Amino acid sequence: TETMLNICLYFLYHMKNITILYAFPAGDQVRRFSSDRFDGAIRESQNEVLKNMFLRSGKQNVHHKQFKSNNQIFMYSAWGQADTLRGIVCDVLVKDEVQDWTKAGIQNTREAMTQSKYKVDLSIGTPKEVGSHYHKIWEMSDQRYFFVKCVECPEYFKITLNVCKRGTLIECPSCKKLQEKKDSIKNGKWKATEKKTDKATYVGFHLSQLMHTFISIEDIKKKQK
Repeated sequence: TETMLNICLYFLYHMKNITILYAFPAGDQVRRFSSDRFDGAIRESQNEVLKNMFLRSGKQNVHHKQFKSNNQIFMYSAWGQADTLRGIVCDVLVKDEVQDWTKAGIQNTREAMTQSKYKVDLSIGTPKEVGSHYHKIWEMSDQRYFFVKCVECPEYFKITLNVCKRGTLIECPSCKKLQEKKDSIKNGKWKATEKKTDKATYVGFHLSQLMHTFISIEDIKKKQK
């Protein structure tokens, strides 16, 4: 969600005539995001740079915020089949917690981008089970994973349970060098793992808690229990 928030702020700050639709499956998620995360980022921006983007005479409420350069963002719930979003036309569509969306809700919301020349379609969520609609979307993507680079040798590798040793230390599967995750991530890169990338419908990124530089392997194993 933090990544998607930053992407939205980037569009609102750097582009003109942009409309963003940010949708959650439930109304309370919309209110928390709008009041806490979005407004919080605006308030805390350095030298009030983001705050100065607001269109003073424009609409500023939980669901609709207007900015200079004819930019705006709508934040709504896509509950059920996302009927409440009909009629909103956008250039950037963000579907958050998409694992809890219905298939009809996802399809209907995409109609909002029909008239846009950009058609930026972003989805983020936490997969709950194999076979779900969200999992099927992932299987239709190029399935990109982040490969960290060993600080000692040329090896690139994924951070898995097997390479996590203690705390935030990981071990290179090639040279066995113990290293901090934060150090090996610096020179890492995304790699598409789906062999038929030319036939992929989406660009998909998989992020695991194992990559978090402040979460230890002991904490993750406690959660698994």
